[in-house]
Amino acid sequence: MYVKFPAITGNWIVDQTIANTKSMHPNYEFSHILDGSRCRIDITKEWWNSYNGSLFIIFENNEHEVVETLISCKHEWKHTPPTRKQVIDVLYDMETQDPDDLFALAILASHPEVNLRSVCLTPGSELQVGILTKALERLERTDVRIGAFDTSHPKDCVSSWWTNFLGEPKHFMAIEGVYLYHDEIRTCPDLTIVTGGPLKNLGRLLREFDGVRIARWVAQGGFAGDGVVPAQHRLAKFAGRETCPTFNFNGDPRSALAALSYDNFGCRMLVSKNVCHGLVYDRDMHDRLAPYKDRNAGLQLIYEGMDNYLRKHSSGMFHDPLAVCAAINPNIITFKEVEMFRVKGEWGSRLCDDTGTFISIIANHDEFFETMIGEQ
Repeated sequence: MYVKFPAITGNWIVDQTIANTKSMHPNYEFSHILDGSRCRIDITKEWWNSYNGSLFIIFENNEHEVVETLISCKHEWKHTPPTRKQVIDVLYDMETQDPDDLFALAILASHPEVNLRSVCLTPGSELQVGILTKALERLERTDVRIGAFDTSHPKDCVSSWWTNFLGEPKHFMAIEGVYLYHDEIRTCPDLTIVTGGPLKNLGRLLREFDGVRIARWVAQGGFAGDGVVPAQHRLAKFAGRETCPTFNFNGDPRSALAALSYDNFGCRMLVSKNVCHGLVYDRDMHDRLAPYKDRNAGLQLIYEGMDNYLRKHSSGMFHDPLAVCAAINPNIITFKEVEMFRVKGEWGSRLCDDTGTFISIIANHDEFFETMIGEQ
């Protein structure tokens, strides 16, 4: 990284670095002045990735003349492909229209490889906040912070299945979503954001906190068509298509486009419609889960919830649980690097290098199940 400052004659030396924090970090080095107006600054990636804000570099010559220069935190760094980590810190952004939203939450709340720090709701109605609070109590995770995009939203936006299964909520406390996002990113540089709904909270974050750095975003959304997915991996219902409407991205297309074009992501993983629609939870999966249901509160809730659901349905879609398991173990999905686009309300992708956006091509359902129960 090069920092420019006013060209003033003299033998300039770097005196100190000041950041928007009281604590100084030792991991930076400065080389000699190159041409009287430029200096090479080498800062360790670990330090830079942990810092959100701006740096003031103070230069002082032997006559104690001082020049300050500001460095934006928008630094260039290489995108990283989906990789598995031992434990991931997660902010989960969700809605409450379907049962599988609850089951995705259950996996994140109880999985041994996940530290679920917070949950944000879209749109964030009072009833949503209350029912999420009740769900987290059921999952024995009252430590998890709750955020909401708009608690004054006029509609409840909660499926009747949620309240029938969990009961009526009693508590309705939430932080404004954008500030919960920013605080989590500021205090947890390696945070993984998982989104299972419209991107209202994320979009507002990018609008209000310019230059914020996000390590990894895993979204349930997007679409990969024939130009990206090999013929042998295409679902019959999507064969011949290059684009398709997707609910979560179309819930706030402006925010989706902003997030997909934002430079300061380390990795974007899209668990897309062309793959999500290939996974269902049916009676066979229910029987397969039975021996593991008492392993933790999350698996117990999934088993009891689907036991309730399957009394009236032959199967249920499992879109969001697939996305959260991909966040835990990206190896359950084959990804390709792409560039996303939107045409007439439909989303598509084209193969493209160095975008940092990776879309799903096919999922291994056995490895998904093993990841869900904590054995993969």
